[in-house]
Amino acid sequence: MAVTTHVSMEEAAPQAILAQADTLRADLVVLASHGAGGFERLVIGSVADKVIRGSVHPTLVVRPPRHVF
Repeated sequence: MAVTTHVSMEEAAPQAILAQADTLRADLVVLASHGAGGFERLVIGSVADKVIRGSVHPTLVVRPPRHVF
């Protein structure tokens, strides 16, 4: 399995991710999400949400494990 990474400072993150997925003809787009919710998500939006809604490629969003102290 090949994993490809790319850094873009030219575009907003969702657009850069979608463009790169199209360029690579990605089999799967995998994103990490920190789980912003409520007001924060309303104001700044969610990169993962925008990628999911805009992608024609299968997309998997993973969350980091919750820490229980």
